[in-house]
Amino acid sequence: MSGKVAISREEMLHYARLCKISLSEQEVERLLKDINEILEYFEIIRSLKLDVEPMTYITSVNEALREDEPAETLSEEDVFRNAWEKEEKWFVSGQVWS
Repeated sequence: MSGKVAISREEMLHYARLCKISLSEQEVERLLKDINEILEYFEIIRSLKLDVEPMTYITSVNEALREDEPAETLSEEDVFRNAWEKEEKWFVSGQVWS
């Protein structure tokens, strides 16, 4: 992209109407300033020439996961052993406040 990216006052008011937000004159001015500053930061980032491979892992350690192998499932008794409360085959969690 070339050129400076900025949103106009009319665009700001249009977006506010679409979002059903009412803005005072001070809020419009503040938001225009803030949004346009954010867009400038994006332009700076976009203009950087970075020839970097996308990261797969945050660290250089590649933590290989184990293979997924079928195993025996738990019995219903084991599943509900530590449940505070159950109702038929369901856990009851929390309390409904009215």
